[in-house]
Amino acid sequence: MKPLWNYKDIFDLEFFFHKDSTMRNGSLVQRDRDIFLRHIEPTLATTATGQNSGRLLHLWLEHRRRTEFGARGSLSPGALFIEAHRTLRLVILVAGLFFGSMIGLGFFNYAGTTPVNIFSFLVFFIFTQVLVLVALLLSAGLRSLLRHRRISPPLAIRLMADLVIRTILWGHRNLLGRMWADSRDSLAASLGLLKSAQRIYGSLFFWPLFALLQMLAIAMNTGLLAATLFRILTSDIAFGWQSTVQFSAQALHRLVALISLPWSWCCPENTGYPSLAAIEGSRIILKDGISALATSDLVSWWPFLVLCLLVYGLLPRIILYAAALIIQRRCLNRLSFRHPPCLNLLQRMQTPTVSTQAAPEPGPPAAEPVSETVAADEMPAQSMRDRRMVVLIPEDLAPAFAAAEPLRLLDQHGFSHGGTIRFMENYDKDREVLNDLRQRDWTGDGGILILMESWMPPLIAFLSFLGEIRQAIGPNVPILIELLGRPDTAAATPVIPEGDWLVWTRKISALGDPFLDIAPAHHRPATGSLSPAPSPASTSATGTDDT
Repeated sequence: MKPLWNYKDIFDLEFFFHKDSTMRNGSLVQRDRDIFLRHIEPTLATTATGQNSGRLLHLWLEHRRRTEFGARGSLSPGALFIEAHRTLRLVILVAGLFFGSMIGLGFFNYAGTTPVNIFSFLVFFIFTQVLVLVALLLSAGLRSLLRHRRISPPLAIRLMADLVIRTILWGHRNLLGRMWADSRDSLAASLGLLKSAQRIYGSLFFWPLFALLQMLAIAMNTGLLAATLFRILTSDIAFGWQSTVQFSAQALHRLVALISLPWSWCCPENTGYPSLAAIEGSRIILKDGISALATSDLVSWWPFLVLCLLVYGLLPRIILYAAALIIQRRCLNRLSFRHPPCLNLLQRMQTPTVSTQAAPEPGPPAAEPVSETVAADEMPAQSMRDRRMVVLIPEDLAPAFAAAEPLRLLDQHGFSHGGTIRFMENYDKDREVLNDLRQRDWTGDGGILILMESWMPPLIAFLSFLGEIRQAIGPNVPILIELLGRPDTAAATPVIPEGDWLVWTRKISALGDPFLDIAPAHHRPATGSLSPAPSPASTSATGTDDT
């Protein structure tokens, strides 16, 4: 089954997420809800509640791409990535064929006086590749055993990743020049985000680079094989063996027979590899020269060497390349889109706009954004309400909340209630909270909603406790922080100062957790209408009050 998503889509999705991060949430809510009602919902065969989240996001992405880049006639970041990947693949293919053939022609530059030593061929072209394959398998096994620990990618993969990015930015300057300035800046930022998004996309961006490395190996082996056959067909090349280490022809014959096992069933002795007599007859003794050696023995090695290159050089690389493409497709099919930008977008699209004002007078139709006037108690879309969120309330804020207050906050976000837990009371109580969270089932679309005062900067103790929560619930469970505004009797909805918002955003972003986010700043509740705001001098019970 062909994946719905591809690498072009992922690059463009991250590009639009970065671009939207600079916009006000109110504008995003109206725009995305309008896109859903006008361009997505009419195309759905069933209701949105029965649709896969990846399908809805893909429809949204297609509309944004048509709107942003279709009218401009410019290429999207994803299209630039695909073109850069194709260009790099062609360069790698040509370079591999060239260098492989040059190495082969240089190695078989035979002058007719000294036979080609088969040990040199095996060491340089066969054994080294086998060692690389063994190291690759051991590395894969180690990563499988330590899958829960963060391990840096291999150096070759890191270099290839840097090469891909440089190719995009350097090789497509003429295409980048067709993009607007803000688009170029967002492209550079989205590339930086993807470099640090391993926890979101896992090994998804590893496999294209791995496939490029295998393509390079395939091209070099093909060039080497072509050069070998060319020299064999156009030159009278003699093969022999010699070594300072004195070992018998019988030992070498056993080694050759062992190496030839993969093809011995179809190419037996004297066809796929030399016989014991041929091995004895092709031994080179320095003081005797080659005049006494039989030509049939000297040329009996070339089928063995060619088959070694095919079986141990070219074939494994073709298998690894095919495996990389298959795993790449599986990774694309398994994309979950559970990180906060995707969840926030789904919420904006599927949650009706809530208004407490009367609907406007009917007027003539106009091409204006679709607006909805629904009752304040109308429930959000069911697909969003399937997300069960556990609410964490600090102990010093808990008295300010009535029993129904967390439910109201969850309703505003379109979540269902998965329980309410108090925390930050004392060390022992917080251990109990962590044990409670650790024992819960987080396999669905649920997560955690944490209520915090916006005017209190995040303390080291709180940030440390966030890390403990992450260890308890797993790396991919969403954690949403709801910032509570100061009481303000002059405003119906308390406003969070931009400075407070910036402090929280920077502190949370510095944690480097892609599944940890701050709730969008709309319908922001306050604690003052329920009880006086806590003093800024209050401290957490989980540690120090250092910021």
